[in-house]
Amino acid sequence: MTNRKIAWVAGASGLIGRSLVQQLCEDKQYEEVYAFVRSQNSSDYQHQKLSYFICDWNKLLQNPSSFEAPSREVSDLFCALGSTKKKTPNAMEYVRIDVEYPEAFAKLGKQHDAGFYGLVSANGADGKMPSTYLSMKKDVEHRIKHCDYA
Repeated sequence: MTNRKIAWVAGASGLIGRSLVQQLCEDKQYEEVYAFVRSQNSSDYQHQKLSYFICDWNKLLQNPSSFEAPSREVSDLFCALGSTKKKTPNAMEYVRIDVEYPEAFAKLGKQHDAGFYGLVSANGADGKMPSTYLSMKKDVEHRIKHCDYA
């Protein structure tokens, strides 16, 4: 990989993801920033370093080896994916968004030689609490650790 830094951001249309995209675009370390979004309607912020990538997360889960990434290489991944029980009452869909998509994103980054994975999680994600939310966050943290990011 060259010395130029490229960032991919999953969950770029949410509050934290949008802020992160803006910060990365202003950071001199990054030459390119790819914002992973579900639809073109999510792309209100514009910057010369920024490209929006419409991502079909289910396609990534179903066939990761044939998934076309937005760039051949990436330095750093940032994941701000997540939902709420209110927005996603179906438990299986909730787990898919909060656990399976971030893990698939981590694996995709590894296929493209990413060296860093930053995950927005939750304080208290230890799995010992009766909270489904905190248990999911603990699960996703555990899965990302097994992807061997530094």
